[in-house]
Amino acid sequence: MRRDRNRFLILLVVALPLLFSPSAFSQTPPTSTKTQFKRFKFVPPTLKKGGEVRWTVAKGGRLEAEKDEYTVAEGGVKIEYQDVILQSDKLTLNQKTHDAVAEGHVVIDQGPTRIAATQGVFNLESKTGTFFNAQATLDNSLYFTGERIEKINEDTYRLENGVFTSCDLDRPAWSFHIRRADIQLDAYAHLKDVSFRAGGVPIFWTPRLLWPTKKDRSQGVLIPRIFLNNGNLGERLELGYFVPFGDTVDTTVYADLDTKGYNGGGFDLRYRPSQNVKLGDLSVYAVRDVDPNFDGIRAPGEAKTEWKYQYQHSQDNLPGGFRGVVDVQDYSNLDFFRKWDHDPRLHSLSNIYSSAYLTKNRPTFSFNLLTDRRDIYLGHQTTDPSSPVIKQRFEQLPSVQFRMYPQRVLSTPVYFSMESSASHLVTSGLVNGPSANYYREDIFPTLSLQLRTPAWFSVKPQVSVRGTHYTASLDPATIDLPGSQQKTIDEALNRYYGQGQVEVVGPSVSRVFAKNIGGFTRFKHVIEPRFRYIYTTNVNDQTRVIRFDTVDSPFLPIVRDSVEYSLTQRLLGKGSGDNASPREVASFTLRQTVSLSKPFTSSTGGWRVEPDPRERRFVVLEQPAARGRAARTRCGEGRTARAALSVRRYRLLLRTGGRVPALRRVRPVPATAVGHRSGRHAEERGDDRHALDRGS
Repeated sequence: MRRDRNRFLILLVVALPLLFSPSAFSQTPPTSTKTQFKRFKFVPPTLKKGGEVRWTVAKGGRLEAEKDEYTVAEGGVKIEYQDVILQSDKLTLNQKTHDAVAEGHVVIDQGPTRIAATQGVFNLESKTGTFFNAQATLDNSLYFTGERIEKINEDTYRLENGVFTSCDLDRPAWSFHIRRADIQLDAYAHLKDVSFRAGGVPIFWTPRLLWPTKKDRSQGVLIPRIFLNNGNLGERLELGYFVPFGDTVDTTVYADLDTKGYNGGGFDLRYRPSQNVKLGDLSVYAVRDVDPNFDGIRAPGEAKTEWKYQYQHSQDNLPGGFRGVVDVQDYSNLDFFRKWDHDPRLHSLSNIYSSAYLTKNRPTFSFNLLTDRRDIYLGHQTTDPSSPVIKQRFEQLPSVQFRMYPQRVLSTPVYFSMESSASHLVTSGLVNGPSANYYREDIFPTLSLQLRTPAWFSVKPQVSVRGTHYTASLDPATIDLPGSQQKTIDEALNRYYGQGQVEVVGPSVSRVFAKNIGGFTRFKHVIEPRFRYIYTTNVNDQTRVIRFDTVDSPFLPIVRDSVEYSLTQRLLGKGSGDNASPREVASFTLRQTVSLSKPFTSSTGGWRVEPDPRERRFVVLEQPAARGRAARTRCGEGRTARAALSVRRYRLLLRTGGRVPALRRVRPVPATAVGHRSGRHAEERGDDRHALDRGS
């Protein structure tokens, strides 16, 4: 133990001198997407000396002036001179020297610089002065306060007994509490008697510190991080060095030193070469695991290197109108990084998902080319942590998916939609399932009938046919053996079945709330009961199908007769602004399915949170909807007449005459997971949004 402490003290002695070097710290790496090949420095325009001092005094104030001598004003005073605006409760100006003495709520603005104080003395010609109990904001990047702040020249400030930070002064994530500082913009700040604080908690003290104030990104050593009492892994010192390459690429190199020899290193590379590249990050890290089997009981094991990596890339406007996304990651030993890494999400991580896809969405169809891999960790084979890990793997190498949204057939009320896919599928490591490598082709066309009904009530009959071809199938000899490992045979399988259903939605009730919350000005709460009867023909050889995702095992039960009833609550919101349109914010559903042909009951529930459509991230928290079902819509177009009937402060919308509302197509999210959702299965009803616009 004493030896470990001595080694840790040596690490501190090596690291602390970095804190006092000119490049001890660097600015926070930005995420600029602008391509620049030259650096430009902003030079303020040269202002001619002299000029008129413009005075403004609030109503009820007073102004007293002696020509060519002085001017005194009280009560909401503001003066403007060249590029300076000075405001205070009371202000005295020497007309000969242009010295201004301001008292009470003093605020001075000059370009991007603002200083606020209780009192101050400022010369309008030289743009210099002294302020007391003041705080300053410089170019929205540097913030400091002080009992006394002195502006020496255009870009040099001196402060006493204050706080210096690049965060918001109200609650800074980090700050320097200093006795004295000389700050030069776009250069360095010389700080004396410095106490570094993180979130208000003192971390370390140093007599002197040199801090960069450059606007451009500059390379340098990042703030070291120290971890004490790190269990069996020892105390750790983490160092980082930031290097920018122009305005669109940068990298950060890491080196971690550990008192017990768990030394590691890695780098983060980021790039944004154009506006089309929304994301470009590569992170690689490796650490020396000197004792893989150490748990305080067993003998040490042979040292080895553990690693992890993640690469993310997202780009729009690819040739052919495609969008490309890559997100791959992997760990050599997930258990080790759960102990080593400081990311708490790793403790609950049970699967690692990687994918790469090209997607093309149009109003009438979507096309996806997807390859992905999902590793599911089920723990160790025994209670011994060194025993092999049980890991199931599902891969699509690749999958081609084509989907047609509901299209009206000529002028009839019949709509046609279709889902289809062709996939190369690989599974391995399943506990009871098979290890398989096979191909699958699937097609799922649907015809639906849109009946003319009131807005608060809808009936939708639908007929679907599904055909799926498999190049391999389960061995019949291993299907019904309890606890046995299933096996596959190279015997092709064709599965067909038809499905008809009638869905009834309503009567729907709603209420509008005029509340300003989260950027919305009005909300509408809709309650919709649903009832669905489903009839399915006999499914041949379903027990021999290799289960991979919802194409093989749809969420809709494959039984002869079934009934599903549910209650859905939806919250729609209308944003501020003249061009804002209502959208669904969240929904909550409770449903139950009961089989009429054989004993079967399934109860599910879930809720969905819809993000702002301007955001590219898609967050869904819900029970998965049925794959292979077209997005439900309200169809038709035209005018309607409406009456409203109040029901317990909610409104039951009644529509009469005219034609039913126009079809609203819903674009799906590209399938990116095993058991993936190939579309957004939330019904978006145009009449609800129109009613919300009108405040109904």
